[in-house]
Amino acid sequence: MWHSLLLNNTKNIYVFRHWLQILLTLFSFAISQTTGNEIPKCDPSDRSLFYLDVASDMITKAKLYYPMSPIMRQNKSSSPMDCADILRNGYNKSGVYTIWPKSRVIDDKPLDVFCDMDTDGGGWTVLQRRGNFNKSNDYFFKDWVSYKSGFGDIKEDFWIGNDNMFALTNQRLYSIRFDLKDAEGAKRHAIYGTFWIDDENNKYTLHIIDYSGDAGERYLAFIFVLSQHLIESFWILFIHFYLFHYTKFSLTQIFS
Repeated sequence: MWHSLLLNNTKNIYVFRHWLQILLTLFSFAISQTTGNEIPKCDPSDRSLFYLDVASDMITKAKLYYPMSPIMRQNKSSSPMDCADILRNGYNKSGVYTIWPKSRVIDDKPLDVFCDMDTDGGGWTVLQRRGNFNKSNDYFFKDWVSYKSGFGDIKEDFWIGNDNMFALTNQRLYSIRFDLKDAEGAKRHAIYGTFWIDDENNKYTLHIIDYSGDAGERYLAFIFVLSQHLIESFWILFIHFYLFHYTKFSLTQIFS
Protein backbone atom coordinates (compact mmCIF):
# COMPACT_ATOMS: atom_id res chain seq x y z
CA MET A 1 0.00 0.00 0.00
CA TRP A 2 2.60 2.47 -1.09
CA HIS A 3 0.14 5.33 -1.35
CA SER A 4 1.03 5.73 2.36
CA LEU A 5 4.77 5.82 1.74
CA LEU A 6 5.16 9.25 3.34
CA LEU A 7 3.63 8.04 6.58
CA ASN A 8 5.84 4.99 6.45
CA ASN A 9 8.93 7.17 6.24
CA THR A 10 7.86 9.38 9.14
CA LYS A 11 6.66 6.60 11.42
CA ASN A 12 9.43 4.01 10.95
CA ILE A 13 11.66 5.97 13.33
CA TYR A 14 13.47 2.94 14.67
CA VAL A 15 14.62 1.77 11.24
CA PHE A 16 15.63 5.31 10.25
CA ARG A 17 17.65 5.72 13.43
CA HIS A 18 19.48 2.47 12.74
CA TRP A 19 20.27 3.50 9.16
CA LEU A 20 21.58 6.83 10.41
CA GLN A 21 23.82 5.11 12.92
CA ILE A 22 25.32 2.92 10.20
CA LEU A 23 25.87 5.87 7.86
CA LEU A 24 27.53 8.01 10.51
CA THR A 25 29.80 5.14 11.54
CA LEU A 26 30.88 4.47 7.98
CA PHE A 27 31.40 8.16 7.29
CA SER A 28 33.60 8.57 10.36
CA PHE A 29 35.59 5.50 9.39
CA ALA A 30 36.05 6.70 5.81
CA ILE A 31 37.31 10.09 6.93
CA SER A 32 39.64 8.54 9.49
CA GLN A 33 41.28 6.45 6.74
CA THR A 34 42.22 9.48 4.67
CA THR A 35 45.32 11.62 4.98
CA GLY A 36 45.59 15.34 4.69
CA ASN A 37 47.16 15.05 1.25
CA GLU A 38 44.19 13.10 -0.09
CA ILE A 39 41.66 15.86 0.61
CA PRO A 40 41.78 18.81 -1.78
CA LYS A 41 42.57 21.92 0.19
CA CYS A 42 42.17 24.75 -2.29
CA ASP A 43 39.29 24.27 -4.68
CA PRO A 44 35.93 24.02 -2.81
CA SER A 45 34.38 22.11 -5.72
CA ASP A 46 37.13 19.48 -5.57
CA ARG A 47 36.61 19.15 -1.84
CA SER A 48 32.85 18.70 -2.39
CA LEU A 49 33.47 16.00 -4.99
CA PHE A 50 35.76 14.20 -2.57
CA TYR A 51 33.09 14.10 0.12
CA LEU A 52 30.47 13.02 -2.41
CA ASP A 53 32.69 10.09 -3.34
CA VAL A 54 33.03 9.21 0.35
CA ALA A 55 29.25 9.44 0.80
CA SER A 56 28.59 7.26 -2.25
CA ASP A 57 30.97 4.60 -1.00
CA MET A 58 29.40 4.83 2.46
CA ILE A 59 25.88 4.26 1.09
CA THR A 60 27.06 1.30 -0.97
CA LYS A 61 28.57 -0.30 2.13
CA ALA A 62 25.45 0.44 4.17
CA LYS A 63 23.28 -1.36 1.61
CA LEU A 64 25.69 -4.29 1.62
CA TYR A 65 25.96 -4.73 5.38
CA TYR A 66 22.55 -3.55 6.55
CA PRO A 67 20.87 -7.02 6.24
CA MET A 68 23.49 -8.40 8.64
CA SER A 69 22.67 -5.89 11.36
CA PRO A 70 22.40 -7.74 14.70
CA ILE A 71 19.79 -5.28 15.94
CA MET A 72 17.43 -5.83 13.03
CA ARG A 73 18.07 -9.58 13.03
CA GLN A 74 17.01 -9.66 16.68
CA ASN A 75 13.82 -7.76 15.87
CA LYS A 76 12.89 -10.34 13.23
CA SER A 77 13.41 -13.36 15.44
CA SER A 78 13.94 -13.15 19.19
CA SER A 79 12.29 -9.75 19.75
CA PRO A 80 9.20 -9.43 17.55
CA MET A 81 7.53 -6.02 17.57
CA ASP A 82 4.00 -7.24 16.83
CA CYS A 83 1.99 -10.30 15.82
CA ALA A 84 2.94 -9.81 12.17
CA ASP A 85 6.54 -10.52 13.22
CA ILE A 86 5.35 -13.54 15.21
CA LEU A 87 3.66 -14.92 12.10
CA ARG A 88 6.73 -14.29 9.95
CA ASN A 89 8.79 -16.20 12.50
CA GLY A 90 6.68 -19.28 11.79
CA TYR A 91 4.13 -19.24 14.63
CA ASN A 92 0.68 -19.62 13.10
CA LYS A 93 -1.56 -20.60 16.02
CA SER A 94 -3.76 -18.00 17.69
CA GLY A 95 -2.86 -17.36 21.31
CA VAL A 96 -0.83 -15.27 23.75
CA TYR A 97 2.66 -14.19 22.67
CA THR A 98 5.24 -11.72 23.97
CA ILE A 99 6.31 -8.78 21.81
CA TRP A 100 8.68 -5.83 22.29
CA PRO A 101 7.17 -2.62 20.86
CA LYS A 102 9.73 0.10 20.15
CA SER A 103 8.59 3.19 22.01
CA ARG A 104 9.85 5.84 24.40
CA VAL A 105 6.53 5.60 26.28
CA ILE A 106 6.90 2.01 27.45
CA ASP A 107 10.73 1.87 27.27
CA ASP A 108 10.85 -1.15 24.94
CA LYS A 109 9.41 -3.36 27.69
CA PRO A 110 7.95 -6.76 26.77
CA LEU A 111 4.19 -6.86 26.28
CA ASP A 112 1.95 -9.92 26.29
CA VAL A 113 -0.63 -9.76 23.49
CA PHE A 114 -3.19 -12.05 21.91
CA CYS A 115 -2.31 -12.83 18.29
CA ASP A 116 -5.14 -13.75 15.92
CA MET A 117 -3.57 -16.08 13.35
CA ASP A 118 -6.88 -17.19 11.83
CA THR A 119 -8.61 -14.04 10.59
CA ASP A 120 -7.79 -12.66 7.14
CA GLY A 121 -4.36 -14.25 6.79
CA GLY A 122 -3.33 -13.96 10.44
CA GLY A 123 -0.73 -11.74 12.08
CA TRP A 124 -3.30 -9.53 13.83
CA THR A 125 -2.45 -8.02 17.22
CA VAL A 126 -5.73 -7.89 19.16
CA LEU A 127 -6.21 -4.54 20.90
CA GLN A 128 -9.56 -5.19 22.58
CA ARG A 129 -12.15 -7.88 23.00
CA ARG A 130 -15.64 -7.98 24.46
CA GLY A 131 -17.49 -11.28 24.48
CA ASN A 132 -19.67 -13.44 26.69
CA PHE A 133 -17.34 -13.85 29.65
CA ASN A 134 -19.80 -13.16 32.48
CA LYS A 135 -18.66 -9.58 33.02
CA SER A 136 -21.03 -6.90 34.29
CA ASN A 137 -22.60 -4.54 31.78
CA ASP A 138 -20.52 -1.66 33.11
CA TYR A 139 -17.20 -3.55 33.00
CA PHE A 140 -15.74 -1.20 30.38
CA PHE A 141 -16.87 1.96 32.20
CA LYS A 142 -13.51 2.86 33.72
CA ASP A 143 -11.46 5.98 34.35
CA TRP A 144 -8.70 7.60 32.32
CA VAL A 145 -5.90 5.80 34.18
CA SER A 146 -7.44 2.39 33.51
CA TYR A 147 -7.70 3.07 29.79
CA LYS A 148 -4.18 4.51 29.78
CA SER A 149 -2.65 1.38 31.32
CA GLY A 150 -5.05 -1.29 30.07
CA PHE A 151 -7.15 -3.83 31.94
CA GLY A 152 -8.74 -7.26 31.76
CA ASP A 153 -7.64 -10.74 30.69
CA ILE A 154 -6.24 -10.83 27.14
CA LYS A 155 -7.84 -14.23 26.63
CA GLU A 156 -11.26 -12.79 27.50
CA ASP A 157 -12.56 -9.21 27.86
CA PHE A 158 -9.75 -6.66 27.83
CA TRP A 159 -8.40 -3.33 26.68
CA ILE A 160 -4.71 -3.31 25.74
CA GLY A 161 -4.10 0.20 27.09
CA ASN A 162 -3.74 3.53 25.32
CA ASP A 163 0.00 3.81 26.02
CA ASN A 164 0.54 0.34 24.60
CA MET A 165 -1.62 1.17 21.60
CA PHE A 166 0.38 4.35 21.01
CA ALA A 167 3.62 2.35 21.21
CA LEU A 168 2.34 -0.23 18.75
CA THR A 169 0.86 2.12 16.17
CA ASN A 170 3.82 4.51 16.02
CA GLN A 171 6.57 1.99 15.32
CA ARG A 172 5.34 1.00 11.85
CA LEU A 173 2.46 1.63 9.48
CA TYR A 174 -0.62 -0.37 10.44
CA SER A 175 -4.11 -1.21 9.32
CA ILE A 176 -6.89 -1.98 11.80
CA ARG A 177 -9.79 -4.41 11.61
CA PHE A 178 -13.03 -4.18 13.61
CA ASP A 179 -15.01 -7.43 13.98
CA LEU A 180 -18.54 -6.75 15.18
CA LYS A 181 -21.65 -8.70 16.12
CA ASP A 182 -24.96 -7.05 17.00
CA ALA A 183 -27.67 -8.21 19.39
CA GLU A 184 -29.35 -10.24 16.63
CA GLY A 185 -26.14 -12.14 15.89
CA ALA A 186 -25.37 -10.44 12.58
CA LYS A 187 -21.63 -10.10 11.98
CA ARG A 188 -19.91 -7.19 10.30
CA HIS A 189 -16.33 -6.06 9.86
CA ALA A 190 -14.50 -2.89 8.96
CA ILE A 191 -10.89 -2.48 7.87
CA TYR A 192 -9.01 0.80 7.73
CA GLY A 193 -5.83 0.83 5.70
CA THR A 194 -4.05 3.34 7.91
CA PHE A 195 -4.43 3.69 11.67
CA TRP A 196 -2.53 5.19 14.57
CA ILE A 197 -3.15 7.22 17.73
CA ASP A 198 -1.25 10.08 19.34
CA ASP A 199 0.23 10.06 22.84
CA GLU A 200 -1.41 11.10 26.09
CA ASN A 201 -0.28 14.73 25.72
CA ASN A 202 -2.46 14.85 22.60
CA LYS A 203 -5.35 12.97 24.25
CA TYR A 204 -4.70 9.81 22.23
CA THR A 205 -6.14 11.43 19.11
CA LEU A 206 -7.35 8.85 16.62
CA HIS A 207 -6.09 8.83 13.01
CA ILE A 208 -7.96 6.41 10.76
CA ILE A 209 -8.47 6.39 6.96
CA ASP A 210 -9.05 4.13 3.94
CA TYR A 211 -12.20 2.19 4.87
CA SER A 212 -13.26 -1.15 3.45
CA GLY A 213 -15.67 -3.81 4.73
CA ASP A 214 -19.39 -4.37 5.25
CA ALA A 215 -20.07 -2.50 8.50
CA GLY A 216 -22.10 0.16 6.68
CA GLU A 217 -22.84 3.86 7.00
CA ARG A 218 -23.92 3.63 10.63
CA TYR A 219 -20.45 2.48 11.58
CA LEU A 220 -18.77 5.08 9.39
CA ALA A 221 -20.76 7.84 11.09
CA PHE A 222 -19.56 6.53 14.43
CA ILE A 223 -15.93 6.61 13.32
CA PHE A 224 -16.40 10.23 12.25
CA VAL A 225 -17.53 11.05 15.78
CA LEU A 226 -14.41 9.38 17.15
CA SER A 227 -12.14 11.47 14.98
CA GLN A 228 -13.77 14.72 16.10
CA HIS A 229 -12.98 14.28 19.82
CA LEU A 230 -16.62 14.74 20.75
CA ILE A 231 -16.50 12.32 23.63
CA GLU A 232 -13.20 13.23 25.33
CA SER A 233 -11.19 10.19 24.24
CA PHE A 234 -13.45 7.72 26.08
CA TRP A 235 -14.73 6.61 22.70
CA ILE A 236 -14.46 2.90 23.45
CA LEU A 237 -17.49 3.11 25.74
CA PHE A 238 -19.68 4.06 22.82
CA ILE A 239 -18.54 1.03 20.85
CA HIS A 240 -19.54 -1.33 23.61
CA PHE A 241 -22.79 0.01 24.91
CA TYR A 242 -24.43 2.12 22.24
CA LEU A 243 -23.81 0.38 18.95
CA PHE A 244 -22.77 -3.24 19.23
CA HIS A 245 -23.11 -6.26 21.46
CA TYR A 246 -19.66 -7.62 20.63
CA THR A 247 -16.53 -5.95 19.39
CA LYS A 248 -12.96 -6.91 18.71
CA PHE A 249 -10.18 -4.65 17.46
CA SER A 250 -7.26 -6.21 15.66
CA LEU A 251 -4.11 -4.58 14.39
CA THR A 252 -1.75 -5.70 11.66
CA GLN A 253 1.20 -4.26 9.82
CA ILE A 254 0.69 -2.88 6.34
CA PHE A 255 2.71 -4.93 3.88
CA SER A 256 4.04 -3.60 0.60
